[in-house]
Amino acid sequence: MSQFSGLTMPVFSAFGWAGQETAVKFALSQLELFVNRLHVALPQELQSIFPFFGVDNDSQTTYMASSHAMEPEPFVTFHARPLNFEMTLHITDEMYIGKLLSVAERQFDSWYAAVQQLGEDWHVRIQQMEVIEGAHPSHYQDLYKGPVTEFERDAAAEIVNRAIYLHGEEKWITPMYFTLRLHSEIVAAMGPAVIPTYREYLSQLWPLLQFIHTPRKGAGQTRAP
Repeated sequence: MSQFSGLTMPVFSAFGWAGQETAVKFALSQLELFVNRLHVALPQELQSIFPFFGVDNDSQTTYMASSHAMEPEPFVTFHARPLNFEMTLHITDEMYIGKLLSVAERQFDSWYAAVQQLGEDWHVRIQQMEVIEGAHPSHYQDLYKGPVTEFERDAAAEIVNRAIYLHGEEKWITPMYFTLRLHSEIVAAMGPAVIPTYREYLSQLWPLLQFIHTPRKGAGQTRAP
């Protein structure tokens, strides 16, 4: 299927119809077309940071990633639900969390400005997770979870200091997530304009990504198998 006219409402509705495998398969095919078209439309620097892209059928999520394994490096997911379309930048690897916290400590004004410029449609989550030997880290609490516009400067500085302290402890890890969530009807109404629109939304992440990731020289498109 090569035609793409946007993410229509059936794409979102499909994930609310229990047992409708045909509907979900159609929706995932449309999301795959979306991420393919979007990747082609991205600025070269973002293509270089996220050379891998595709659909994870198990989680029913579309993604762009820095590595084939996805999670070890920063990655972006696109998740369609009946009521909304969610795009999230995930920073979950200890090394990259450390890089971003180091910038936040040494250049707080620049880091805070990069977060604030995301704008009112974005949310931030800084999570505290407990590292348990032989198991996946488990959720302990959120250091912050809410809109960017409510992430006040003084509170942000305190949260960064807390995250830096926790990052130095073997028991804890503090993953960060930057999420844009729009109502499904708004996204469906965009039609083909969803591609340039999300190109701009992804470009808003560029100042944050510059702190932690150097684009790969000569990297081209790589579609994950």
